[in-house]
Amino acid sequence: PFGHLTKLLRSGAVVGATAPGTEESGPAESSMGGRLSVEPEMCFEIAEPLDGHVDPADVPGRIASACAGFEINERRVRAAGNPALLVADNLTNWAVVRGGGVPPPAAAALDDTRVVLTCDGETRLDCRGADHLDNPYESIAALCATLGSHGLSLRPGDLVITGAYARFDLAAGETWRAEYSGIGAVELRVAAEDSRTAAA
Repeated sequence: PFGHLTKLLRSGAVVGATAPGTEESGPAESSMGGRLSVEPEMCFEIAEPLDGHVDPADVPGRIASACAGFEINERRVRAAGNPALLVADNLTNWAVVRGGGVPPPAAAALDDTRVVLTCDGETRLDCRGADHLDNPYESIAALCATLGSHGLSLRPGDLVITGAYARFDLAAGETWRAEYSGIGAVELRVAAEDSRTAAA
């Protein structure tokens, strides 16, 4: 299943603050007071239409940029074991934080991307991309096939995240940073005064 983007934030955004967030900005407030978690994910901006069945080898030529990213999840309901409820809850997506980016690298370079995730300077994840996920271009091609079966497609300006390397609960006062070798970095901070983001 695939969800749709609900909020887009810049790197350095503050989540759990008192001011409501807007597209491409922060701080931002958790929409329903649910428990938040963070996932490091690559983010891709579409440059040209991608319709139906696309060869993964053709995907890079239709991408504007590959960016460092975070997906922020908010567990609003208990959906374990209930796929329909999970989809109705938008796969728990609350926001995407978009960091630095570059022109689309070669597929092999993405496979070799080193992802280093830290929380308050402490390393929580250090991995090679292909050791955790399929190649992102293959994931985008698979998404196009699924969308095509419903008469939909990816359009210029669309943003696609291609899978989580890990997931961690967020707690008040934390600063999270993910660095993607050859691509860039992304950072977010959890407001210290917000107790709603405590780990489950």
